[in-house]
Amino acid sequence: MDLFRECDDGTLAATSDKMRDLIILLIKELQTVYICLDALDECSTENKDEMLSLVMVLIEKCSNVKILVSSRTGDTKVREYLDFSPDITVTAGALAQDIDLYVRHRIKHGPERLKRAASEYMVERLVNGAEGM
Repeated sequence: MDLFRECDDGTLAATSDKMRDLIILLIKELQTVYICLDALDECSTENKDEMLSLVMVLIEKCSNVKILVSSRTGDTKVREYLDFSPDITVTAGALAQDIDLYVRHRIKHGPERLKRAASEYMVERLVNGAEGM
């Protein structure tokens, strides 16, 4: 409520520092907090730096926080920030079978027009075009 009032009852944006302090305060009030930052590679450089800096501060100040960050392997900025932490690499090829199953399921349970149009070629193009996504 203090931050809300400081920001003219919510009409003004809070600074990044104030928001960070509020997040830390909230996390410390809870037993365990899980944060998932998905597709960090898709953020602008400025936003990515800010998010990664926040991750570092949360790791340092909050012993009860668990953070999962997902990013494509080519993103060196994420690797630089989090080089101390465990990582798992998932390749597009490793996901191809899962994507194939998903596409076939969606076709099978989709509209009738999709079922009529479905072909092995279409499934193959969708799976290959997904590139693991």
